[in-house]
Amino acid sequence: MQQLYNSLFYSKRVNDLFADKSFLQYMLRFAVSKCLEVTEGLEVNKEKMLQNLEKTKGLIYAENIALALTGEIGKAAAHQLVEQCCEEARQKNIHKKEAISDHPLVSQL
Repeated sequence: MQQLYNSLFYSKRVNDLFADKSFLQYMLRFAVSKCLEVTEGLEVNKEKMLQNLEKTKGLIYAENIALALTGEIGKAAAHQLVEQCCEEARQKNIHKKEAISDHPLVSQL
């Protein structure tokens, strides 16, 4: 298996193929054209999108909140705090924003 892998990915032919800028440009144009083809006619329903995001009751924002708190209390503490607040929000069936803003450490910041 390793020999097959090496022959496919370390062959001079493959390296030469990707060194050819015209091939890379072709592949990029192809990828972009497929993306445009797939998204053509796509309509965004902002209200439905927001409803879908809110179904998580703020859980989707947990990583961003932890990142924002990192500068104040450090990475490990921020992740632990957000994890605790998310669990509390789940148990109480409340929005994560409420659980985090009610946390004593966050209210001091």
